Amino acid sequence: MYYALSIATVAGINIICVSGLTLLTGFTGMFSMGHAGFMAIGGYSAAVLHMHLHVPFLLAVLLGGVLAALSSLIVGVPTIKNRLTGDCFAIAMLGFGETVRLLSSNIYPVINGAMGLTGIPKKTTFTVVAAFVVVCLFLLHNYTKSQYGKNLVAVQQQEIEHPKAWLRKIAENVLKNQLRRSRRRSSLLASPGALPEDGRSEDPVDVELEYDGLVSRQDLHLLKRLAVDGFTYAEAARELNTTAGACRKRGVRAKRHLRELLD
Repeated sequence: MYYALSIATVAGINIICVSGLTLLTGFTGMFSMGHAGFMAIGGYSAAVLHMHLHVPFLLAVLLGGVLAALSSLIVGVPTIKNRLTGDCFAIAMLGFGETVRLLSSNIYPVINGAMGLTGIPKKTTFTVVAAFVVVCLFLLHNYTKSQYGKNLVAVQQQEIEHPKAWLRKIAENVLKNQLRRSRRRSSLLASPGALPEDGRSEDPVDVELEYDGLVSRQDLHLLKRLAVDGFTYAEAARELNTTAGACRKRGVRAKRHLRELLD
């Protein structure tokens, strides 16, 4: 019986660890190779707080989780600012995990280096682990159902790296939903006004978006300048004969309008 409970306890601890990895890799689609580093920081911090600073057990566990979360800023802020994704993000996380491993193996005064901490009180029972598992899974479930969780899923589904393809995909999704409701696809294709007067074929996304009254021609032009051509707000403002502040407000409003249409 004791052996079975010990295996179940270790399994519960791994479930807690994997639940965080599921949020990052499963829902967000960002492959992490340094997740064990956060687990090590949380575990060592909780043990040191309880053993050396005599912090109560449950409080030490919670503080260990907080310190592990704060340590994620060390690697999280630079990777987000530099927009690292895919292999680059995985390598950055691998470097963080290896840094934690090397530091924990060579800090002897507090955590005894590679030998690890000894004499840790056996307060992590199956009941405690099971309670934490239930709480973690409950929080994970509610977070993934919230608006923030939907944003993570959107990050995972956004596999199109080129901004022009991204903008076209948004326009296609908007068109598909709107045209299905209005049932005017055949009239759009047959309408002579769908082509410009000089007979040249325009971008069908542009024509249908403006025709259906979803996004104005000016807003779509601005979004393409910003997302496709890499214009700054100042450059787009000079082309549109307006100020950079007004151009920024218009761009933000146009992006918000597209998001509302997609929702």
